[in-house]
Amino acid sequence: MRPTTITSKPAIWLTDQIDEGIKAQRNHDLLEVVDESARRTNERLVGRTLEVLCEGPSKTNPSRLMGRTRTNKITLFEGSDEFAGILVDVRIERATGFSLYGMPDRAFQGKMTGYLAIIR
Repeated sequence: MRPTTITSKPAIWLTDQIDEGIKAQRNHDLLEVVDESARRTNERLVGRTLEVLCEGPSKTNPSRLMGRTRTNKITLFEGSDEFAGILVDVRIERATGFSLYGMPDRAFQGKMTGYLAIIR
């Protein structure tokens, strides 16, 4: 055991505690930095076409589909429930810190029509 480790008192009893308001403000500031960084990273993907594994309807908006890119970014896009379980080429139209939004690529839609006809 390190000589500076206090084993008899929990941290709450130490006298130099940081005020809860300060902790909350620091947490808020940190989350703002993280959110902004994630948004900038995702915005670099706008205009690109990414391969997305469609998981099915979005939990928050069942009229959209939800899937994940190869780098595990959540992507929401329009399409049929038949896309579930299939890799879909999605052209990214906008981004937030946590999600990408797009439409299936036109070239992919043409290939998909033939593919669905084969598997039915």
